[in-house]
Amino acid sequence: MKAVLAGVVVDFVLSMVLGLLVVFVWGLAASRGKPVAASAQVPTDTRLLLIFLLIGLSALVLGAFVAARIAGRDHVLHGAVVGAISLAIGFLVGGSGNPSWFRILVVVLGIPMAILGALLARRTKSNLVGRTPNA
Repeated sequence: MKAVLAGVVVDFVLSMVLGLLVVFVWGLAASRGKPVAASAQVPTDTRLLLIFLLIGLSALVLGAFVAARIAGRDHVLHGAVVGAISLAIGFLVGGSGNPSWFRILVVVLGIPMAILGALLARRTKSNLVGRTPNA
């Protein structure tokens, strides 16, 4: 449970921090330095949504990686649980305001990306300095 919680927190915090940074930079670039409400542009700009998708999926991979490493066993299960919880939180926090293509991509790619993070954790576990890879 501790491992899954840590993975979800990593995913959520990283997604939020990077997302806010992107909105800030995007807003500055769009306004050419003048203050502007960036939220007016967020739901309609496909490029920005693709950046958010990349950030969210990358954060999910890292969160699942962290959970799998902390757990030390059942890597894929821990990663998949992080993916499922993160998807649920994402839709509760604001996923319904996104276009349908975005929501579909998140659902289709979310769990597989979390499993990828868990598999990377399992793979790196045997490749750390001082350990020999399993044959």
